[in-house]
Amino acid sequence: MKLPVKLQELLAQNSEAIAPIKALITQEMVIIDATGTNNLTVKQLEQIWGNVPKTWDFNQLKTIFNFDTVSDHLEQQLTEWCDRRQGIDLTPNPSPEKRGEQKALDIFKLRDEVISDYRNYIESFLEIRDRHVAEFVQQELDEGYLWSDPLVQINPAYKQGAAIDALIDEGILHSDCKKYFPDFRFYYHQEQSFRCAQRNEPYVVTTGTGSGKSLSYVVPIIDDLSRNPQLKGIRAILVYPMNALINSQEEEFRKYLGDNSPIRVARYTGQENLTQKSDIQNNPPHILLTNYVMLELMLSRVHEQKLVQSPVLKYLVLDELHTYRGRQGADVAMVIRKLRQISYKAKKGQDIPILCIGTSATMSTQGDRTNRQATVANVASKFFGVEVKATNVIDETLEPAITRPHPTTEELTKSINQFFRKRYRSFHHYPTIYYSRKSYSSFV
Repeated sequence: MKLPVKLQELLAQNSEAIAPIKALITQEMVIIDATGTNNLTVKQLEQIWGNVPKTWDFNQLKTIFNFDTVSDHLEQQLTEWCDRRQGIDLTPNPSPEKRGEQKALDIFKLRDEVISDYRNYIESFLEIRDRHVAEFVQQELDEGYLWSDPLVQINPAYKQGAAIDALIDEGILHSDCKKYFPDFRFYYHQEQSFRCAQRNEPYVVTTGTGSGKSLSYVVPIIDDLSRNPQLKGIRAILVYPMNALINSQEEEFRKYLGDNSPIRVARYTGQENLTQKSDIQNNPPHILLTNYVMLELMLSRVHEQKLVQSPVLKYLVLDELHTYRGRQGADVAMVIRKLRQISYKAKKGQDIPILCIGTSATMSTQGDRTNRQATVANVASKFFGVEVKATNVIDETLEPAITRPHPTTEELTKSINQFFRKRYRSFHHYPTIYYSRKSYSSFV
């Protein structure tokens, strides 16, 4: 007669309490009920079955279980644990005819694996002695308390604006811009930015991540330099909150400008060596990429003041505007005012005011569009020390990616039963737009 043991109760005991049961396990004198247990950590596996001989394979381990109570996931865990103890390689070995095939990624399986690993990590810190508390925690974990259901969504479809040729024909952009941005069709919010820049009006772009905010100031600056090829010295200072962003933006400029452009770009972050710093000071670029700390130092250190005293300085861009808040925001606002003051003196009365531009994906989310624009305009005006009109706060304009009407119940049923596999272009018109695996199962 084998001793019946509930696995959940066993897991709730400490090492000292389960020692007698472990001895009976090695003698195959117990029968384990695994009801309610779907997942075990490596620590728990070793804690309960660590004394069994390494020669035991899964078939022998099965003899101590009431297998009707073992879930598929737990069975897989126990199998892999036995194989690892015996030194069996668990790496898949595909057949020769399949080795050249590309294995498709099952995103839901990947999610389950990540969740399982995370659960193992969490449970490695848990040692609950009270059986009722242990059962409650296990139940909550089994029901996914620590993680959300899978989410599948498509990126926003930003409204298209004018193409590069149309903007050149209208005079918004210089004809040389076509060699830097060939065959470009810009988003509507980018086009709005170009028009603000042409009017020499400060503006703030508050569109989402991946919406091409950088082009909203890169294109106007390159357009300006294309119109004024005779300019020498710094025309634009671009300020970023992190040097990693500066490095990334430098690569973007090089991608657009190429190797033969007369427009010069340089970064000045404090990480350059003495030779690089001297070259930038003695031969300033048209576009300077920096951070707010270095900008303040350039305003303070005599040997670097020539960089901010450029008589042709026109553009000041601050990326990630939402990061400048509180005391830091006040400090940077004072730096901007000092830069504008020094720049005015350097221009000796020339009417070349600094055009302030800001970008941010998360400036304001309260109220309707008019309220958000007014709020951002008020903050930006205080920050830059110049008026930013509410109409010059440019947010995103979206257009529907799904162009077909709402599907009927019959269409949905038919499409799911067919288990569709469509290409992206057809996807926009297909009745079933997206379903998580859970939604799909519950629907059918």
